[in-house]
Amino acid sequence: MDWHVRMFRTRASRLARLIWTAAGGSVRAVARSDNLESPIVASVEAPQSSEMTARAFVSHTARVFGLGRAQSVHPTAAFHIHEDMPVGNPLGRISIGKGSYIGKEVEFATCNFIIVGDDTSIQDYCRISGDTEIGAHCVFAPYIFIGSGHHRFRDRPEWLIRDQDKAVFNDPGIAVEPITRPVIIEDDCWLGWNVVVCPGVYVGRGAIIGANSVVTSDIGPYEIHGGSPNRKIGERLRFLPPHSLDAMNDRDLPYLYRGFDLRQARLQVTRAVGFVEAGSRSSVVLEAAVGKQVSLRGIWLGKSGVIKLRLNGADCEAHVVDPGPFEIRAAVPERGNGISVEGSTSSAPKSLSAYTYVEIEDVTPDQVSHPDADCAARYGLSTVSVVP
Repeated sequence: MDWHVRMFRTRASRLARLIWTAAGGSVRAVARSDNLESPIVASVEAPQSSEMTARAFVSHTARVFGLGRAQSVHPTAAFHIHEDMPVGNPLGRISIGKGSYIGKEVEFATCNFIIVGDDTSIQDYCRISGDTEIGAHCVFAPYIFIGSGHHRFRDRPEWLIRDQDKAVFNDPGIAVEPITRPVIIEDDCWLGWNVVVCPGVYVGRGAIIGANSVVTSDIGPYEIHGGSPNRKIGERLRFLPPHSLDAMNDRDLPYLYRGFDLRQARLQVTRAVGFVEAGSRSSVVLEAAVGKQVSLRGIWLGKSGVIKLRLNGADCEAHVVDPGPFEIRAAVPERGNGISVEGSTSSAPKSLSAYTYVEIEDVTPDQVSHPDADCAARYGLSTVSVVP
């Protein structure tokens, strides 16, 4: 069944329930709230006296992950995975991070992937369309639109746009430009009301985008942008990756770029034992260091494990680490090509090409890799530095 037909039927069903309730149906329990601290529960008593819980629409329950670990998912949200599109992917997935908030009438639709990080808030009426990765601790105001694709208008420019859409749908090989260009939004970003993010855009960590902006070009870490098209109008801080990072120093937190738990409440706990907690995939940014080495010192928790590094987009060897303190060293190569990893993010963002981009992945064989798994952190980092 076509996805828009499924969506129409879902909304029609919700409307019918509302009409029935208004006509005298018994509302058993309704506790809807836009308060980020309040869980959302919505259930009605059907005419047959059975109970029916109103839930978000999910097109493929086996490939939409994390709804149970989110803080709140409004029952009017919708999660679509399209398999009948020209770039359809039988392994396409949507993953929602722990503690995230999904507001009213928020819609996700993709063929390949949409990933939302932990503790991210997506307010009412946002639309995330296409291949998109959103980092942890982000704040999205209402009515944001993000798209990794668009209607076809250059493939056969003399044709009607709808006819070009149909032609590419039937034969993707005629497309003169990519059908989808992933959108990447890093951790700790704030997007204002009614922002539009266009295909292929990269938004660096800590960026802020003003209300009603149309983002057509990349945004660097901690920059503040506004306007249509977007332009830089300020910055939260000067992003100048240092020679070394100390997890105990707040000034170094911006360069623990992705995948670290940097909430102040959590830092008080982990710093007390000498590290900052890292996720299964994380990254840090240092000054340029081609021809030198990078040293990572940290603490491994539990049984022995395996850590794999990528430096400037190039794979390095895997390292076995034993319980307790560890150190890993690896030579910094020339910058890689920034190819995608498992159809997801560019491994070495172009906007960070002047620096050393270090990716760290826990590849321990017994590491639970299921997208819906809520795994405890296995390690943390204490220092990262450039060494001769």
